[in-house]
Amino acid sequence: MALGCMGRCGNFTKYGVDGAWVGATKDNSYFVLSLDPGEHHLCAIQGKQIYAEALSVEAGKSYYFQVNYNAEGTQHGDSQHPNYQIKTHVDFSLLSEDKGKYLVKVSDLSSTTMK
Repeated sequence: MALGCMGRCGNFTKYGVDGAWVGATKDNSYFVLSLDPGEHHLCAIQGKQIYAEALSVEAGKSYYFQVNYNAEGTQHGDSQHPNYQIKTHVDFSLLSEDKGKYLVKVSDLSSTTMK
């Protein structure tokens, strides 16, 4: 089972599976990971934002995920005393096999060194 993660948001993202760190991406990069069949728990962390998702892995099947980092700004107050608030969140998007293969082709392979 191969799992590909595309970090398409320009931020440094760390990834974990089943409670262990497995890789990181920055800018337009990805990494590949093999998992045993069964239920697994994925997470992505960017800054203080965390997203987690369960994945049921089937033998011989490939899964492609893209991590999205979204920031939405709102303005409160008035023109004399503006108050800007930014809400951010991170999430996974499960991609089709065709789109996943294409993004792997046009992205850089990430290499992670454990410290």
